[in-house]
Amino acid sequence: MLSKNQLGFFYMFISVCAFSLMDVLVKWSDAYPVGQVLFFRGFCGIIPILFLIPRDRFLDFYKTTRPFLHFKRCLSGLIALVSIFIALRNLPLATVVSITFAAPIFTTIFSIFLLNEKVGLYRWLAVLVGFLGIIVITEPGFSSLNFYYIY
Repeated sequence: MLSKNQLGFFYMFISVCAFSLMDVLVKWSDAYPVGQVLFFRGFCGIIPILFLIPRDRFLDFYKTTRPFLHFKRCLSGLIALVSIFIALRNLPLATVVSITFAAPIFTTIFSIFLLNEKVGLYRWLAVLVGFLGIIVITEPGFSSLNFYYIY
């Protein structure tokens, strides 16, 4: 039997592999429209989720008392997914993946405004080091900079 730490590691390892595989498949699927790729990503992604939902909660597992917030979260996730799919098609794979490492930076910034969090000096230093790492990886320059970096 696996401990909770081992099980957490296993799930994290599987998810990182699955998302990496998804990125590569999206990069290779240039011949198909983004909407079609999104559909098959969602269709194939729901299969493992169906096995993770407890059987006794299958019908009410996603029931919510705040449907508007659920809709906003769904819409923001869809926009993020479409954006990264467009970026994957138009930028090098390594560049897109390294730019996604900026997510903790935006999480830290938005936590101040949306959650009224207090961010101390050490956390800001960690965010700055992360940002410097992203700059080093992406090697920004005006010669290769284009509109798709915004996605």
